Amino acid sequence: MATTDIRSMAVLRVDDRIEAAPDELIEAMIGFEERFGGLWYPVIGSNGMEYGLDGGVVVHRGPLGLAFTGIVDGDWTWGIDILADGRTAMGPGQWSYRVIDRSVDQRLESHAMLVTVSGWFHRTFTCHTPREVVPVEFPPL
Repeated sequence: MATTDIRSMAVLRVDDRIEAAPDELIEAMIGFEERFGGLWYPVIGSNGMEYGLDGGVVVHRGPLGLAFTGIVDGDWTWGIDILADGRTAMGPGQWSYRVIDRSVDQRLESHAMLVTVSGWFHRTFTCHTPREVVPVEFPPL
């Protein structure tokens, strides 16, 4: 979405009223869209994470302050808010609304790490040795 479109369409929704969006949030939406808009990647499921405003330039007041929805978490199939200070927050279902990442960059880094370790073996092995035998730990292959 173009910067001019964000500036002209951005609004603050307060209950059932529409007001002008604060400049701070308009600039945050522009920065977010320029950097992350159009990004999509899978993590665990096949739905993937989708970043961008997609025409939704609406600021809302949440439990943690003003925010806009800029990410759809495909694994949760839930929208994620970007707070004015750059943190991400959500409250799926009956969970309380809370910060889930310190920044969008941290979210991307944690997903990259999750994808990396998801291919690692996840098995625990137990080895029993007689009392008189000293156990030996072998290095991984």
